[in-house]
Amino acid sequence: MKPVVALAWSRRELLPALIAALALSGGTARAAALCPEEWNAANTAPFRVPPPEGGEGRALFGWCAEIGALFEVSPQIMTISGQCGTGIEAHFDRGKIPEDYIIVPVDKMIEIRRNYFFSNIVIQGILAHECWHIDQFRREKKEIKITPHHELEADGMAGYALGLLKRDHDFDVRAVIRWLSVRTDHSDGSHGTSEQRQNALSWGFEYGFTEGRQPLKILRQSAQQLAEAA
Repeated sequence: MKPVVALAWSRRELLPALIAALALSGGTARAAALCPEEWNAANTAPFRVPPPEGGEGRALFGWCAEIGALFEVSPQIMTISGQCGTGIEAHFDRGKIPEDYIIVPVDKMIEIRRNYFFSNIVIQGILAHECWHIDQFRREKKEIKITPHHELEADGMAGYALGLLKRDHDFDVRAVIRWLSVRTDHSDGSHGTSEQRQNALSWGFEYGFTEGRQPLKILRQSAQQLAEAA
């Protein structure tokens, strides 16, 4: 079955989402566990938007909007219910509405929420990685075949986003980077080795933490340098 395309939220609706995201992203205390029943109650189709009235849906939209702004992209979020056997993935369909979007499997969100202390930060790191893929797609004006170099660029920029988060929130960055580089490792080598991914994430984190927010043109140059060094 083809996905049902979700309609975008207006700016007025995104403002409370951003506020909710900032409230939820603090890492000093464990985030409230995602409630599967809240998601499943509104699951009337395989693809759907997180419910606007739900805290999880608002946070997810807010994080994506905030992180996307760092890279000058604004992908929509679409969720998949059930056991879909896929991870969180970015897509680009030129000329369609929406052109760019990130698919988030509900079961993957539940897994991260239930098994990791700093789940808010992990999810934001993953979203940053996927938002960078959106930038890669937009530069080429199509959904290109992603190489290990592209993946390491995205890891570097995920680290960069984590460095910016660390300026305002307390969390164990080593543990988060370890999770992102090891738990999401791909045995086929499509994403680089765990060591390469950890290097890109760590160096990207240092860059974001020390240098702060940078223009997109500079970030593209830095992402390439981080990937090559990893």
